[in-house]
Amino acid sequence: MMSRALFVILLGAAAASIATAQFPQMQRAREKMEASERANSDPANKAPQPPAFKTNVDVQMVLSKQSVKTFAEAKAVPVSRVVDGDQIWLYLKFTGGLGRYVHRVTDSTSDERYLLYIEIGPQSDMLAKNYVTMSFAKEDLELTELKVDLTTGIPGRNRSIPLFVRNAANAQPAVATNEIRLTAAPAMPRAAANYLARTPLVVDLSKGFARYPRMLAEYSITYLRGSMDKSKLPIPGKFFDAGIKAKLESTLRDQGIEPTKIYFSGDDWVEYSDQPMMVKQYRAAYAVFTYERDGKCLYGVAEAVESFDPMLNRFGASSLNIEQDLITACVATN
Repeated sequence: MMSRALFVILLGAAAASIATAQFPQMQRAREKMEASERANSDPANKAPQPPAFKTNVDVQMVLSKQSVKTFAEAKAVPVSRVVDGDQIWLYLKFTGGLGRYVHRVTDSTSDERYLLYIEIGPQSDMLAKNYVTMSFAKEDLELTELKVDLTTGIPGRNRSIPLFVRNAANAQPAVATNEIRLTAAPAMPRAAANYLARTPLVVDLSKGFARYPRMLAEYSITYLRGSMDKSKLPIPGKFFDAGIKAKLESTLRDQGIEPTKIYFSGDDWVEYSDQPMMVKQYRAAYAVFTYERDGKCLYGVAEAVESFDPMLNRFGASSLNIEQDLITACVATN
């Protein structure tokens, strides 16, 4: 019996060794996790915890079907129920300024990022059906109010997010009692006390379910251009990624396209998840290229999408979804 037990132990050890050899990334991930746990256990390495805020007190949220200038105006015309095709805006008011509430992280370039996370899910539980990461510039931290379009894409940082329209376009033709929630806590699941603000929203699709899918399809067009006119080039933004640019140049070269110009539209990554509990997380950026063919001035848009790898704790390589051969005015390509 002893020899048999010893054989089982040795066999298990050998199998573990083989598995480690075959999957070195698993070993690296485990070592990284253990190092992180050791660092977190050291009191000297613990990051200061943000103060506790009262939900819907320190930060207030209101939804409205009217586009107004201030939070006070929106609060006078709130909405808690929409039907298919209703436009909707989100208004936020921050006591003491936005900078008090953001989640501050340092990225791989050693630049500090300022983030908030906004989600939509059933009012009865904390399950997040969709979420979007809102990334702010340093100059935004003094803001005390924020207005966000939830149904129409608008160029510019955080002027619009596809959170609601993506959820509504993929919902069921029924009545759903949802809740929109704002937090600075990145980890899930979140406790009720983790939310800065939350508000209910009944989405009634029982009598129609066609306009929100169409609005989602139109969202990226207007988000990049500020117009449904696809002859207009997307508006240049502040974002830039050398790796995406090089990959796009190589892909276009293989297709026989020599771009006259490549630039990025948008000011930052668009980070989101469209699955419950953030099982799969993505981020997207948009590169624009112009070129000429047969005397015509053309352009294309490459959506670069990266998925998050929890084992490596980082986003992976970009995949490019390219729309091309779009006609534009020749003066615009110079």
